[in-house]
Order: sequence, then C-alpha cells, then structure tokens
Amino acid sequence: MRLRIFFAVVLTAMFLTVPALAAESEPVRVAVIDTGISETAIPKTNLSPGQNYILPNKTTADTVGHGTAIASIIVGSEAAGIKGICPEAILVPLVYYGKNQDGGTIKGDGAMMAKIIRDAVEVYDCKILNISSGVLTDTPALRDAVAWAEKQGALVISSVGNDGNDAVYYPGAYSSTLCVGAVNEANSAPADFSNSNEAVDLLAPGEKLPTATMKGNRLLATGTSFSTAYISGVVAKLMTEYPDLTTAQVRQILYASATDFGTTGYDRASGWGILNLEQALVYVRQGCLFRDVEPSKWYFDGVNKAVKLGLLQGTSAVEFSPNQPTTRAMLWMMLYRLQGLKPTKNTAIWYSDAQSWAKANGISDGTNPNGTITREQMAVMLYRYTSAFGHDLGNRGDLSKFSDADSISSYAKDALSWANAIGLINGTGTQTLSPQGSATRAQLAVTIIKFYDFVLGGIRHT
Repeated sequence: MRLRIFFAVVLTAMFLTVPALAAESEPVRVAVIDTGISETAIPKTNLSPGQNYILPNKTTADTVGHGTAIASIIVGSEAAGIKGICPEAILVPLVYYGKNQDGGTIKGDGAMMAKIIRDAVEVYDCKILNISSGVLTDTPALRDAVAWAEKQGALVISSVGNDGNDAVYYPGAYSSTLCVGAVNEANSAPADFSNSNEAVDLLAPGEKLPTATMKGNRLLATGTSFSTAYISGVVAKLMTEYPDLTTAQVRQILYASATDFGTTGYDRASGWGILNLEQALVYVRQGCLFRDVEPSKWYFDGVNKAVKLGLLQGTSAVEFSPNQPTTRAMLWMMLYRLQGLKPTKNTAIWYSDAQSWAKANGISDGTNPNGTITREQMAVMLYRYTSAFGHDLGNRGDLSKFSDADSISSYAKDALSWANAIGLINGTGTQTLSPQGSATRAQLAVTIIKFYDFVLGGIRHT
C-alpha cells in the first residue's frame, strides 16, 4: 500500500461535498511550467502574463515549441484547428527552459522549479500547475514546494517520463503530485515508452495527439508530456463546469472513476487506471467518492458524510471496503477525530494517541486494538463518550422485545438500551439485536453519523 494512496484520500475526502453547477465563475488558471507559449498559435484571450525564469531578459514567447504544444491540448488552437479540452481556461506561461542566443537549449534545475511552483500559486494565483518534464534528483526545496502547493489548494500535475523503464523523475514521484503516464493509441494498455514505477497515478492519451506548433500549424505529438497536458485540461474542465470542486476533490474523482485494467486495483504500469472523463462526470453529479460505494446503497450518505468530516478514510484511493469488519482502534480514532483531535505525525503506531485518549477519558480500556468490534462494544464506547463530554444521554429503550436480549453482556445493557432508544443501533431483523455481531465499516460510518447528528447536534468539536 503506497503512502501516496492515503495522502490523496485524506486530503480529498475530508472536504468533499456534492458540487452544484454555477452559472458564472472565474476562469481556471493553469500554470504551464515549460518553454513558453506562442501567441501566434494560442489565442491571446487564453493567456495571462507570466515570467521567463531561465532567461530573465526575454519574454515568455516559446523558442522551443514544447510549451505551445502543451497549451494547445489544454485550451486549443484556432490556428491549428484544435478545439482543446478546456477552451475557457487561462494559461500562465512560466518559462523553465528555452534557447539561448547561440541556439543552445538551457534548462533550469530543481531549485528553479521549486521557485516557479511557489510563484505559480502565490504570485500568479494558479490552481493547476502543469509540469510536463522533470529532474532525476530529489531535492528538499522541490519536495517542499510541491507539498506546500497542495496545502494551498493547488494541484501539481507532472509526467512520469518517456524512457520505457522504471526511471523516476521529480516532481512526478512525490506523493502530493498527480503523476501521469501515457496509454497507447488503442486505449488498451500503457504506451511502450511510458515509464513504469510507484509514482504513476493515471494514464491518459499520449500517442499521436494533435498539437500546435509555434507557427500555428498542426502536428501529431507523442509522449507523457502530452498525457500530462491532457489531464491538466480535464482537471480545468471539471473545475470550470463545477466551480465548487477543489483540485483535491477532482484528483480523488479521477482516480476512482478511472478505467481499471490489468492487475485489479493499483499497479505500477497504469496507476489507478486510464482516465475516464465520462465516468468522472457521473461521479461528480452523483457525489461518488469510491468505486465500491454506490449511490443505491443504504450506507452511501453515511459513508460520504463520515469521510467528509474526516472521521473515516478509504482503504485505498479508490475503495472504502464497506463490508470489511471494524476494529476497536478504528472506533477510538473516529471518536478522537470527532473531538477535533489530530494524531501526532511521528507516532509509530497510528492509533496510539487515540488509544491513550480513550483510556484517559474512560471510553475504552484500550485493550485488543486490532480486535473486531462488536455492536454492543460500539454502543458502550459511544455511550461513554456521550457521558464523558457532558452530552444528553436521553431515554432508554426496552430490549426485551428482542429474542436475543439475554445474550447482551451485563456491562453493555444500559448502553445498548440507550443506543436503541435514539436509533443508533437497531435490530438486524424484526426480532434480533445481534449484540455480539461484528460491525462493518459501512455500519460504523452510518452509526457514527447518526451519533453526530442526534447526540452531538451536528456540531463537531474543534
């Protein structure tokens, strides 16, 4: 399980809401960190002033052609007869490499790229940063800049490379970057030239894509650079059509809606799969977060709300695993987060802070963290949390109506009576309460949201 999986899930799902289509919004601004952009090929209405970092005395006019090709995929080129994926987007050319007065190619290093990334967000107000290139060396400045950009709500999209091997390029390899590989022309497998490694998140078209030259002519181009531009265009399109979406939400949606093939789930060659724009739009409209949590399921709203509140996260970037049993440690962590607390980042055991907190507040004895939690244990912990923090315990229900009432542990009777009375835990059938039955992740999500709404009044402590 890769760290970048959880990086995406936590950051994205905590804030996901179902967006509404707005009548008007500001155009999405995309930083094209590349060779510049030709105004002959790309409409001036799609361009905003940028900066030439590699040749500070020069303009942002393209001297190589690569940046113009990238721009034409994103917004199109009337001169070259290319429509573009998001014609409404505004591009900001930030020149990272070009040609000097002798005609030689010069390119910036990781430090320069880090500076440009920060400026793209802070100075030029870009939400999407297209970097169709990379460097072989991991530098602290570049790594920190990418992480910082994501914290500011921007999304760095970078290519995996065209070596046809497992070579790693930065910033694509960072967990906070959306790293793009190329799918072949038949849309059936990774392109032969597309690098395969742990950095790959998605595949997008990358063979024989129509692009514009600096003079505005049409040229078919191949490479992960252009796959990256394709993804940048799609992100801009989704954010244009649904302006309430954040870049982090779009990233989650693209992962979950991608067409999986080959090894089920994540693999080094294709990441989470091939970009599927049509399915992504369906996910946005329906408010879907995960491949295995469908709108027709009884737990759909509960899971989504629990994830939105940051109480639960997926078992991967694309799956929630609703039928997987819940452990005691998971409930400790949910209640810990519900109280507005955050685990210490350098804690070796992910639940240790929540475990200590639960013991200190009398919510649990802290034993058997990996044990499957039963329905009555869940009721007891919720009951103790309610009591510990001064919330109304309300009424008690009559458990004698359940045929298995005698199987309820003595320590859990009052808590289950309370939980049943307010609708937190109901019968599994018309006559049974199943107190010793295990609670699934879906059941826990729905129960904790009922608890949040009914007991806490929809107010999360911070």
